[in-house]
Amino acid sequence: MLSLATYLYRDHARLPEVDKLEDEIDTQKRAIVAKHIRRLNEGKCQPENSGVFINLVGNLERAADHITFIAHSIEKE
Repeated sequence: MLSLATYLYRDHARLPEVDKLEDEIDTQKRAIVAKHIRRLNEGKCQPENSGVFINLVGNLERAADHITFIAHSIEKE
């Protein structure tokens, strides 16, 4: 919602908040993948599912990147 509001209302002041949130998402992605790898090494997860899980997390992070890019598109106006 933050990125949407920033874009719709052309609120340049909120862009640092958008960037901070995107950085948090990047950090969470790394933590989620690291925890998954740990579970794999402990035998708590099946390796067959690993690719799907890691791709899902990566795609969600990419969506956040795109949403951030849309919010920043107001800088070009």
